[in-house]
Parts: sequence; structure tokens; C-alpha cells
Amino acid sequence: MKHPTNQDKKIVLNPFVVGNWEDGSFVLINTITKKKYSFSFPIFDLMFFLNQQNRLSSLVKKIRNIYGIDAGTSREIVSMLLESDIIHESEKLRDNNIWFERNWRNALYFHLLTRNCEFMDMGQEGEFDVKTNVLKNYLSESSFPAFYKEYNDNNILLPKPKMDYVSSGQVLLNRRTSRRFGDIPVTLEQLSTILYYTCQPAKAIRDYANRKKKDNPMILVLSAYTPYEIYFSNNNIEGLKKGLYHYNMNKHEI
Repeated sequence: MKHPTNQDKKIVLNPFVVGNWEDGSFVLINTITKKKYSFSFPIFDLMFFLNQQNRLSSLVKKIRNIYGIDAGTSREIVSMLLESDIIHESEKLRDNNIWFERNWRNALYFHLLTRNCEFMDMGQEGEFDVKTNVLKNYLSESSFPAFYKEYNDNNILLPKPKMDYVSSGQVLLNRRTSRRFGDIPVTLEQLSTILYYTCQPAKAIRDYANRKKKDNPMILVLSAYTPYEIYFSNNNIEGLKKGLYHYNMNKHEI
């Protein structure tokens, strides 16, 4: 095992490594490679020190003090931690710092540990066909439910939505939570844009279900078919009376 030579290098715990208890033992998991590491010594005690940036020489000394071992064995442990990428040089964090600076750590871990998981359908054999046939029989006796709720009086066609396109990544980076509300009224064009783009995913799902309903009526009971309707209360929108409104996403009117 090759020992690191530059004792002044800054070392820190790899932030993509998380700890977990499995069968009574504490293990470390690299959330990117999915590799697991178990140790014959209590690594849990060392992790608090590794969370902070330290010189390599300080880490070797800390391990000697924690476990009461000689300098050679301590360097062996440090080399093993480096080769396993459990710890690494602080400079490696630069490209990924944004995840941790914005407190996205838990979301990142969840994504890395659950990606590419296989889904196991626990339903009984032929269950889908049985349900499909039952629905077809019901629908042969009555019409399909309406895919869009509509009111037939006092409808107002909204202006064409206007959107400046930016990357989804830039949207996330620019996102801020704010609780400062002003007295500036919302324009009809802004309202139109918000409603239109908010409802596009739901409209796409409903249009798809409408096209496929006869071939696959089970689509009507799937969670992807969303029956939700949008109502909003207007208190300060230019050119619009105060009150409660319903948005017809199919006709883009209120």
C-alpha cells in the first residue's frame, strides 16, 4: 500500500459517503459507486473529525490518539481510506460544492441510492386483464367521464402566454424563497403564463388518456390520470373583477 507523501495536503471526508447500520455493524456507503465498507475499528468515532478539513499529518496524529496505535499503522489506515475514496483532497469538492452549499445533500443521497431500482409488481397473475375487462363492461353501459370540467357562462379567454426560456438548471440555481409581498398587481398576461405552463403536464396526461381510453380503459384509474381542477382567488389582477375563478386548461380560459 502506497503511503501519501505530502503531509500538508488538506483532507476531508468524501461528502458522497454516508454511514448506515446494517446487521448491528456500522458501514460506510459510497452513494455514487454503491460500494460498502466495514471496518474492524470504530470508524464512527473518526467521522466527526473527518467532516472538517484537516492536514494529512493531523489526520495521522488523530488516528494514533484515537486508537492508540503506532505511526506506521496509522499511515496504513489513512492510505486505505484514501484508496477507497472515503476521504479525499478538499480540492475535489469544488465541482460539487453547490449541492452542499444549498442544503441539497439529502435529496442528492436519495437520488443516488434509489436510481435504477427495479420495480417488482406484486399483483396476482392476470389481475390487470380482469380489471380491464370489468372496466370495459362498465363503460359499455355508460359514457366516459368528462376529461375537463367546464362552465358555460361568463367565460374569459386568456391572452397568449409569454415565457422566456432558460435551462431547468438555471431555474434551480436562481430559486429563492421569499415572503415579501408587494402591492404591484398581476397582469392578465402573467396570470395566463402561470396557469398555462403549470397545467401543461396535466393536460398532456388527460389528452393521452382521452386518445387511449377505448384501447386501455385502465388508464382512467391510474394515478397519472389527474382529475384535479385549478381554482384561484383574484384580489389584485389588472382588468379582472375580484372573486373566485376556475381555469379551463383545455380552452385556456377562466
